[in-house]
Amino acid sequence: MATILVIDGSAEERERIRAALGPAQIFSTLLEASDGLEGLRLLMSHPVDVVVCDLDVPKLDGEKLLRMKDSSP
Repeated sequence: MATILVIDGSAEERERIRAALGPAQIFSTLLEASDGLEGLRLLMSHPVDVVVCDLDVPKLDGEKLLRMKDSSP
């Protein structure tokens, strides 16, 4: 099974994504972050297969976050 990281500033939106993914049972682990810095910390400390990230998140926008992760070793 796979791990997904959902990064969104809205708790309601993260809940909607969680509810949509639940029945499919594709992911064994769902990690959540409410801002870009928290998302980056999770990306660096956990093996993650899929990232769903709002582009407009607090502290570090989604596009910069994903570029930072791409350039890390």
